[in-house]
Amino acid sequence: MEWIAITYCITLTACPALSLPSGFTGDGLPVGMQLIAANVTAYEFFTGCQQAGLSVGIIYSPEEAFEDEHFKARGFQVELVHDDLGRTVKYPGAPYKLPASPWSIYRRAPHLGEHTDEVLQSLK
Repeated sequence: MEWIAITYCITLTACPALSLPSGFTGDGLPVGMQLIAANVTAYEFFTGCQQAGLSVGIIYSPEEAFEDEHFKARGFQVELVHDDLGRTVKYPGAPYKLPASPWSIYRRAPHLGEHTDEVLQSLK
């Protein structure tokens, strides 16, 4: 019965060709989703589907994920002192939390070639 909720979401577009009772079929669904996505943000589509009882998620760009309020509230952004820049920088943290194997960040990413000599020496 999830298709009923999907058709409800499609009626939110106010597009007569997609509105009920247009006989919306499974074959037309991807086209309908594309038309919806062209007119609302991913988050608006996500919340509309959630309100209709659909189990959906958002496919974020890295920037969108980093700025999402839910991820911020869960501590996704991690502040780290960056010595080269002389300031604190926000880095993306773990996208999920696993109590048995906690995640942490303790230093900046290495510069290009920064550890090359050490790695090559360890291979001898």
